[in-house]
Amino acid sequence: MACRRSAYSLSLILHKNLVMILKNLFLLEYMVISRIEKDTIRLEAIRSVSQLLTDGNLDIDNLIEEKKLNLIKELVKIKGKSLSHAETELIEEILTITK
Repeated sequence: MACRRSAYSLSLILHKNLVMILKNLFLLEYMVISRIEKDTIRLEAIRSVSQLLTDGNLDIDNLIEEKKLNLIKELVKIKGKSLSHAETELIEEILTITK
Protein backbone atom coordinates (compact mmCIF):
# COMPACT_ATOMS: atom_id res chain seq x y z
CA MET A 1 0.00 0.00 0.00
CA ALA A 2 2.82 2.43 0.88
CA CYS A 3 4.48 1.64 -2.41
CA ARG A 4 1.28 2.57 -4.31
CA ARG A 5 1.03 5.87 -2.46
CA SER A 6 4.66 6.58 -3.11
CA ALA A 7 4.28 5.81 -6.82
CA TYR A 8 1.12 7.91 -6.95
CA SER A 9 2.86 10.81 -5.16
CA LEU A 10 5.81 10.59 -7.52
CA SER A 11 3.45 10.52 -10.52
CA LEU A 12 1.60 13.54 -9.18
CA ILE A 13 4.85 15.45 -8.61
CA LEU A 14 6.07 14.61 -12.11
CA HIS A 15 2.75 15.76 -13.57
CA LYS A 16 2.88 19.05 -11.65
CA ASN A 17 6.45 19.63 -12.82
CA LEU A 18 5.47 18.91 -16.41
CA VAL A 19 2.54 21.33 -16.16
CA MET A 20 4.84 24.00 -14.69
CA ILE A 21 7.42 23.48 -17.46
CA LEU A 22 4.75 23.63 -20.17
CA LYS A 23 3.30 26.79 -18.61
CA ASN A 24 6.75 28.42 -18.57
CA LEU A 25 7.39 27.39 -22.17
CA PHE A 26 4.04 28.90 -23.17
CA LEU A 27 4.92 32.17 -21.41
CA LEU A 28 8.36 32.24 -23.04
CA GLU A 29 6.80 31.64 -26.44
CA TYR A 30 4.38 34.52 -25.87
CA MET A 31 7.24 36.81 -24.84
CA VAL A 32 9.27 35.90 -27.93
CA ILE A 33 6.31 36.37 -30.26
CA SER A 34 5.56 39.72 -28.64
CA ARG A 35 9.19 40.78 -29.04
CA ILE A 36 9.21 39.68 -32.69
CA GLU A 37 6.14 41.83 -33.35
CA LYS A 38 7.73 44.85 -31.66
CA ASP A 39 11.03 44.27 -33.47
CA THR A 40 9.20 43.95 -36.80
CA ILE A 41 7.53 47.33 -36.25
CA ARG A 42 10.88 48.80 -35.25
CA LEU A 43 12.60 47.34 -38.32
CA GLU A 44 9.90 48.83 -40.56
CA ALA A 45 10.41 52.21 -38.85
CA ILE A 46 14.19 52.00 -39.34
CA ARG A 47 13.79 51.22 -43.02
CA SER A 48 11.16 53.92 -43.47
CA VAL A 49 13.17 56.67 -41.76
CA SER A 50 16.30 55.61 -43.62
CA GLN A 51 14.47 55.86 -46.93
CA LEU A 52 12.96 59.23 -45.99
CA LEU A 53 16.37 60.61 -45.12
CA THR A 54 17.78 59.30 -48.41
CA ASP A 55 14.86 60.63 -50.47
CA GLY A 56 14.84 63.99 -48.75
CA ASN A 57 18.41 64.90 -49.52
CA LEU A 58 18.53 66.81 -46.22
CA ASP A 59 21.38 68.70 -44.62
CA ILE A 60 21.52 66.44 -41.58
CA ASP A 61 24.19 68.39 -39.71
CA ASN A 62 22.00 71.48 -39.56
CA LEU A 63 18.88 69.48 -38.78
CA ILE A 64 20.49 67.64 -35.86
CA GLU A 65 21.51 70.94 -34.31
CA GLU A 66 17.95 72.18 -34.50
CA LYS A 67 15.13 70.78 -32.47
CA LYS A 68 13.93 67.27 -33.25
CA LEU A 69 10.55 68.72 -34.19
CA ASN A 70 12.06 70.36 -37.24
CA LEU A 71 13.47 67.01 -38.36
CA ILE A 72 10.13 65.34 -37.77
CA LYS A 73 8.35 68.10 -39.72
CA GLU A 74 10.75 67.63 -42.64
CA LEU A 75 10.22 63.87 -42.61
CA VAL A 76 6.45 64.33 -42.49
CA LYS A 77 6.69 66.57 -45.55
CA ILE A 78 8.71 63.95 -47.39
CA LYS A 79 6.43 61.10 -46.33
CA GLY A 80 3.25 63.05 -47.00
CA LYS A 81 1.63 61.97 -43.75
CA SER A 82 2.40 61.73 -40.04
CA LEU A 83 5.20 59.52 -38.83
CA SER A 84 4.23 56.42 -36.92
CA HIS A 85 4.88 56.20 -33.22
CA ALA A 86 7.79 53.82 -33.90
CA GLU A 87 9.30 56.23 -36.45
CA THR A 88 9.04 59.15 -34.01
CA GLU A 89 10.67 57.09 -31.23
CA LEU A 90 13.43 56.12 -33.64
CA ILE A 91 14.13 59.79 -34.47
CA GLU A 92 14.41 60.53 -30.74
CA GLU A 93 16.80 57.61 -30.31
CA ILE A 94 18.93 58.66 -33.29
CA LEU A 95 19.22 62.20 -32.02
CA THR A 96 20.17 60.95 -28.57
CA ILE A 97 22.88 58.70 -30.01
CA THR A 98 24.33 61.41 -32.27
CA LYS A 99 24.68 64.00 -29.48
